[in-house]
Amino acid sequence: MKIKITAVTGIFLILFLASCGNMTSGKSAEAAVNPEVNKMNEEKEKKSDEALTEKKVTDGRDYLGDFAPQFAAINDDILFGEVWSRETELSPRDRSLITVSALMGAGIVDQSMKGHLERARQNGVTKTEIVEVITQLAFYTGWPKGWSVFAQAMEVYGDSADGNSER
Repeated sequence: MKIKITAVTGIFLILFLASCGNMTSGKSAEAAVNPEVNKMNEEKEKKSDEALTEKKVTDGRDYLGDFAPQFAAINDDILFGEVWSRETELSPRDRSLITVSALMGAGIVDQSMKGHLERARQNGVTKTEIVEVITQLAFYTGWPKGWSVFAQAMEVYGDSADGNSER
């Protein structure tokens, strides 16, 4: 039996496996011996919990709340709440780069791509960097996808020199 793994499937598999390594509930041996490590771990968890409450996302509820409330809740609370807030494991900037890459690879160049390009900009991805990402990916995902994503990136990043100035 052959299993075909696409670029998008591979990215999701890597992210899933990486998150599994961080989901253990037991304390490390060092934390058990060293109270300072234990305190640092508790502070990390507290910051992560605070990040969850600070970054309340309602886009899913605003768009789908009446039509598909459970899907909207999972979108807002789990994906954009819990997963995106795991900043000690992977920075928001890196998550943005991965997400734009996965969407482009899958050919998803609708409003969600534009939203993720906007988020990438907010997370510090510069115009120069997003141009390089799209160019690189165009060779692997298809040239027309590059054109489509560039059209949206031009709207998001505009004519700013670094792509991060306010519009």
